[in-house]
Amino acid sequence: MPMIHAILVSDQLRDWTDSVIECETKTVEIDRQEISKNHWYVNNGVSLKVSFNTCHHKYDSEKEFVDGVLKGCEYLSSITPPD
Repeated sequence: MPMIHAILVSDQLRDWTDSVIECETKTVEIDRQEISKNHWYVNNGVSLKVSFNTCHHKYDSEKEFVDGVLKGCEYLSSITPPD
């Protein structure tokens, strides 16, 4: 998923839920291909880490909700528009 999408989703998760404490987004390297000596083409992705308060009484239902949101976002980002 694009970085801006991950950041917006993480902000919404904190607003929509009571047990989400923090969301961390960062860019990660997926792979790289050598173009020439000391020149690489790097494919990047986004990592989104969600931290919960596991003692919160809504933790179980909200964790299931967050899992569904993230799976839906991954699905949407995997769809490529037709040319």
